[in-house]
Amino acid sequence: LGVSRWLAANQDRMQDYRVSMLVPALLAGLPAFALLQQPDYGGAMLIAMFTGVLIFAAGARLDHLACTAAAMAPLAIAAMFLREYRVARLVAFLDPWADPQGGGYQLVQSQLAFGAGGWLGAGFGAGQQKLFFLPEAHNDFILSVVGEEVGLLGVAAVLVGFAVLTLSSLGIAQRSQELAVDYARSRKVFGKTLGDNQAIQWMLTDNQYDIESIRLNTYYAAWMVARGGYSASRLQAAMVKA
Repeated sequence: LGVSRWLAANQDRMQDYRVSMLVPALLAGLPAFALLQQPDYGGAMLIAMFTGVLIFAAGARLDHLACTAAAMAPLAIAAMFLREYRVARLVAFLDPWADPQGGGYQLVQSQLAFGAGGWLGAGFGAGQQKLFFLPEAHNDFILSVVGEEVGLLGVAAVLVGFAVLTLSSLGIAQRSQELAVDYARSRKVFGKTLGDNQAIQWMLTDNQYDIESIRLNTYYAAWMVARGGYSASRLQAAMVKA
């Protein structure tokens, strides 16, 4: 939330490396470092990944992102090799069948679940691997259960759903930037075009209308002008007539 708040408040300064990278890295680095001390390497890496996505969505320069990622990668690799169990998990991930009853047990059982599902799966609730064969089936390896029960097509549907969610989120972020620009333009238009409107001045001095409502409606009208929905002259004429 802190990173999001910072990026939203500094949209016009995202080309500055200190604003777009250094401050978010500090804000996200403190909780990530705390997670590493638990130790929770995966949680720290998730914070780093989500921070990178936020910075990208906020409009930071791609070369800044690439350079920062290149600088952080050796630190992440070094942190992994500092703990023996992390190295063991990496080795098990690369070749789980080398130790199917030890470090590779979870991955082997997940692969068996996918294999048993085939194209269409065994049916909802008919999976067997979740019955204590596959540890942590309800969280880390839930996709294996999905693969066994609804098959490859069901897994593909889940992946497509995540892709749609990701693209929709990026689209919302892009539209939010456009709305922020429109709002800034509306304030400028209000100051230059509508600020001296005699009808508004008359209403304000005569106190015949609610001041807050006038202010909000005027900003909305200026926003319409900024987007091209109204011309300034047409809007002024309508307000004078009202």
